[in-house]
Amino acid sequence: MNAVKLVTNLGPAAWSTILGHYMTLPDERYRAIRITETLLIDLCSSRATPRIPKEIRQRAAQCLRHFPGSYDLHQLELAAPHVVQQQMEPLHRMVAVYESMTPELSDDHEGSTLD
Repeated sequence: MNAVKLVTNLGPAAWSTILGHYMTLPDERYRAIRITETLLIDLCSSRATPRIPKEIRQRAAQCLRHFPGSYDLHQLELAAPHVVQQQMEPLHRMVAVYESMTPELSDDHEGSTLD
């Protein structure tokens, strides 16, 4: 099989398996957003981060100006729980992790091949 054809036939799940990266779950995305907010707040504080240049502090403050807050994340969770969830039920989380590690169960993997 032609290598170019093989590469173009691979679906996202197959690439995740090849690269060792698995999908980000909604609760992981939620935590990443909250942790990023904390990082930006710390970058704005000369007490928390004393040796950060003024330009970095200003850029962090600009990012925080429009950063999604708790209300925004809650609204996103209500509208799109497959994108962001504060906490997933343990069984749902377990199934999502299993499916991300098993390409043949993914809808994105249909029609692709690793052979």
